[in-house]
Amino acid sequence: MLCLDCHVHIYPNFDLTALLDAAVTNFQGWKGNPSPSAGVHGALLLTLTAKDRSYEQIVESALRGQVGHWQTSSTSPEIGLELHKNGHHLILIPGWQVATADGLEVHALGCQRQFKDGLATAKTVEEINASGALAAIPWGAGKWLGARAKLLTQLIQTPELDFLLSDSGLRPRLWPRPRLFDLAQQHGRGVIAGTDPLPLACEATRVGSFGITLDTDGVSLDRPESLLAHLHNTQGSRSLVGHGRALLPFLRDQIRIRTQKMTTPKDNLRTSLISDKNRTVRETPDIETASDDYASRFTGAAGGYFLQRQAQTLLRALANDHFKTILEVGGGHAQLASVLETLDTPLTQFGSDSSCEAQYRKRWPATTATFITGNVTALPFADRAFDAVVSVRLLPHIEAWPELVAELCRVANRAVILDYPSLRSLNALTPLLFGMKKGIEKNTRTYLSFTTKQLDQEFARHGFKRVQVIPQFLLPMVLHRASKGARPLQWIEALCSGLGITRLFGSPIILRAERMT
Repeated sequence: MLCLDCHVHIYPNFDLTALLDAAVTNFQGWKGNPSPSAGVHGALLLTLTAKDRSYEQIVESALRGQVGHWQTSSTSPEIGLELHKNGHHLILIPGWQVATADGLEVHALGCQRQFKDGLATAKTVEEINASGALAAIPWGAGKWLGARAKLLTQLIQTPELDFLLSDSGLRPRLWPRPRLFDLAQQHGRGVIAGTDPLPLACEATRVGSFGITLDTDGVSLDRPESLLAHLHNTQGSRSLVGHGRALLPFLRDQIRIRTQKMTTPKDNLRTSLISDKNRTVRETPDIETASDDYASRFTGAAGGYFLQRQAQTLLRALANDHFKTILEVGGGHAQLASVLETLDTPLTQFGSDSSCEAQYRKRWPATTATFITGNVTALPFADRAFDAVVSVRLLPHIEAWPELVAELCRVANRAVILDYPSLRSLNALTPLLFGMKKGIEKNTRTYLSFTTKQLDQEFARHGFKRVQVIPQFLLPMVLHRASKGARPLQWIEALCSGLGITRLFGSPIILRAERMT
C-alpha cells in the first residue's frame, strides 16, 4: 500500500526532520495498513507558493547526502526526491500552488516550474496541462460557495480541461462533504486529498494525517512519474484515509494565525520605522475607504442602519466632552460628518491623498474642516496638537497598525477614539466565512481583527488607557446586508443590546482611550 498526502506545505518555521518523522508515524496509523510496524512507503506532494523556496533548500541539503537523519537516493530532484530511514521510504514531489483571478487555487503537481498568479482558473489549468504537470483544485473554507461554486461546476463539466479535485484536512469533520466531489466523480474526474498544514510550527506534525492510498501495482517510488500517471489515469475517488479537523481546534488555529499576522511588526522593526519616518512604507487604505465603491456598501436600508448605529456609538464615545480641537484621520468617507461637523469644534481632516478631500466635500459640501494630506503613520503635527483624535474604518486595514496607534496617541492631548473588529465576536470565524462574505458583498476587503488586550498593551506603550468600549452589532454585518436591512434582525440587535449580550460579543467596537501621563 502506498500512502499519499497530496497537499503539503513546508513553511520556513517547520522542523523538516520532525515533519518527515511525523509523516511516517501518521502513515503507520492509517486504517488498512497491512503491517503498521513494517516500513512505510509514502509520498508527500508539495504545493509551494511564490514566497516559498523550501524545496530548493531540501534539494541543496540532499545533494550533500542527507536531510537531517534521512538519507537521500539518486532520484532526479526535478521530478522527486526520495528519502529513506530505517526501512521507511518517502518521496517528496515538487509542485506549485497558484492563486487565480477567480478566487480559486490550483495545484500544479509534479513540477518545479512557477506559474503566474492572477489568471483565470481555466487558463491556469490549461497552462498546467501544457507543462505536463498534474492539475488539482483544492477545497478551501468558503472558496467553493456562491459564484465560485458555479464556476467550478462549469469547469468540472468542461471535458477539455484536465484536472482533479483535492479534499483538505482542514475541512472540519462536521462540514458536509461538498457535492462538487460527487459531481467530479460523475464526470470521470479523480478526487485526491491532503493535509494542507497551516503556517504554525506545530502543524508540521500533522503532515501525513490525511490523504489517500494507492495499490502499489505499477507504481514505483523511484519513478515519481509513474505515481503521477497513476493518479491521473485512475478515475473516481481513491481510498480516503484520515479525517478533517475538529471544529474548535480549527477555529483556534485560525485565530492564532490572524493574531500572529497582526503582531508581525517586531520591536526592532517598529523602532526603525518610528525613528526614521522617511523610511516608513506608506499605506493608503483610506483612499479606498473614501471611494464611491466603498460608499456603495452603505446605501439602502442596511447601509443606513449601519451609519445610524455608528453615529450613535460615536456620540456615546465623545461623551459630551467639550474638546477644543479634533483631528480625524482617514475620514474621507465622511461617515462621521453628521456628528463631527455639528460639534461647533474646529475640525481637521487628514487623508492620504487629495482625492480623500474631494470625496469628503462631495458628501458634505457644507464642511468647515481644514484638510491636510500625507502619511497616516507619520502625521505632520506637533505632539499633543489636538484635544481628541478620531479614526474610524482605518485601523483594520493598516498592516503597520502599531505605528498608526503610536501616531494617534502622539498628537492627541486628551483622547483617542477608534474602531476595530473584535476577535471575541463572530469575527473569529472570518477565515471560514470570508469567501461567503465576499460572494454576498462583492467588494469587501480583508481586514485585521483585534483583542481588547492587544490594543490595551499598545495604548499603554504611549501613556494611554482604555476607558470605554462600545460594541455596535452582535450579528455579522454581512447578514444585515444579505437581508437588505430586514427589521427583524434589527429587533434582534436591539434585544441583545438590551440584554447585555452585544456588550460581551459585539463588533465592530468603538474604543476610547485617554492620556494618563
